Amino acid sequence: RLTLCCVVFFSGIMFPIQAKADLPVSQLVIRSVAVRGHLGPLTVWVTKEDVPMEQENYCVSSLQSIRSDESMWAKIYEKNHNPSRRTYQTLDFSDNPIIMKPGQMKVLYIHSSAPND
Repeated sequence: RLTLCCVVFFSGIMFPIQAKADLPVSQLVIRSVAVRGHLGPLTVWVTKEDVPMEQENYCVSSLQSIRSDESMWAKIYEKNHNPSRRTYQTLDFSDNPIIMKPGQMKVLYIHSSAPND
């Protein structure tokens, strides 16, 4: 489930994802996300390990501290996209999906390195 808590950085967005523990599933598999905007060179990153915080305790400072530790992140997507302000563009990382067990939490970071972004 995606939460409403997110941090918008100058060139990207970061948010926690938690697989609900009370659903009768063995795993949650995320193969893509969809975005729109100026876009350009996009990367998608996910935390390598589970994030040990409770979702309710997330705040801007928690996400910013995670963002600054490069060793915590794995790049799962990298591709250039044309601007698309009205139509969502799918970032397909099905070759390297995010797989989570019930109750697990990770953080997703979608970043653009477009000039003037």
